[in-house]
Amino acid sequence: GEKYLGMWQNNQRHGPGMVVTMNGLYYEGNFHQSKLTGFGLMMFEDNTYFEGELGIGGTFGGKGTLYYPSGDTIEGIFSGNWTEGIKINGTLHKGTQRLEETHWPKAFGKLSVPANQKWTAIVQHCKEQLGIHISTDIQTSKVWEFLASHLEMNKQTAHRLGEIECLDGIDTIPEIHPKITYIQFQNIQQYLGK
Repeated sequence: GEKYLGMWQNNQRHGPGMVVTMNGLYYEGNFHQSKLTGFGLMMFEDNTYFEGELGIGGTFGGKGTLYYPSGDTIEGIFSGNWTEGIKINGTLHKGTQRLEETHWPKAFGKLSVPANQKWTAIVQHCKEQLGIHISTDIQTSKVWEFLASHLEMNKQTAHRLGEIECLDGIDTIPEIHPKITYIQFQNIQQYLGK
């Protein structure tokens, strides 16, 4: 039920990434062996957020600042978790004005996978899963540019002709099961080729 976007190593979350839980909590930071640790960001459904040291599993784990929508902040040392309670040794700073809904934490988006690495990880994972051993580097920015422009051109052409979009099958990822058949393997190769 939780969603993760980030780097993987040995089938574990490892490196920069972000998680959205079933409870609506958003975590962003560095993962080590599937555990979120070190400096990170936690955002809660009521627009409260925390920037600072995180403990194992997305708990409060050290120095940081908790920002409330009212504009109040608490700076200090934190431990515990959001649902069961937080122990704080710090200072409350009363806000002079409410945070705007468009106000984003300073760290937002900076602790997750850098954009230039997202396609690299996806292409590398696909190559590993399919047993493809190509020594040449694939320019992932070119892959994305081609894919985005191809999708957009097809969409515009279909719209102009009043037809249903024809995306040559690249808009639907083939089904993958733990044990795939040779035909499914060929479908995946064909999809990646497109």
